[in-house]
Amino acid sequence: MRKYLQNLPSHTTTWQQYKDLALIAIDLQQSGIAYSNMNSTQEQKVRNIAATNTVYANHAKGILYQAFGENYAIDSPVFPSQSSKRASTLKGVITENILQLMPNPANSYLQIRWNNPTSEASLHIYNAVGKKLEQYKVQNGEGINIHHLANGIYICALEIEGKIWTHQKLVVNH
Repeated sequence: MRKYLQNLPSHTTTWQQYKDLALIAIDLQQSGIAYSNMNSTQEQKVRNIAATNTVYANHAKGILYQAFGENYAIDSPVFPSQSSKRASTLKGVITENILQLMPNPANSYLQIRWNNPTSEASLHIYNAVGKKLEQYKVQNGEGINIHHLANGIYICALEIEGKIWTHQKLVVNH
């Protein structure tokens, strides 16, 4: 896959950004390295894409959040003017909004947990360009069947009481 992507011509900036992000993900996955351990060249490519106003900027911001916990406002209708890492008050204690997707990468089953006392929520699954593919009503700790999703990278957004509370990247690999 890496060689195939590498040899494809890049006719537009957007296509080049897609190739750069995909090649970084492939290299890290094949090496068993987390995003937080990417090399400086890879990190700079991701930062440059995050600074653009293209369809892949949000994906790059998600990678930087995954790698370094950096606090980015996501500029798409999926996550309108919200930070991917917000603070909330739970019984007077300030905590981060945390969404756990297990296992990740996932094959056919995904368990969902979050650190909010609300037991019911909606889980929205978006593709890499922000198109909503699925929506599930879920209970904290519940599992869902995702065998029908193709291999790839998705964004899962957790909606609690009508608001997107937090989001997390999901990798599906059958």
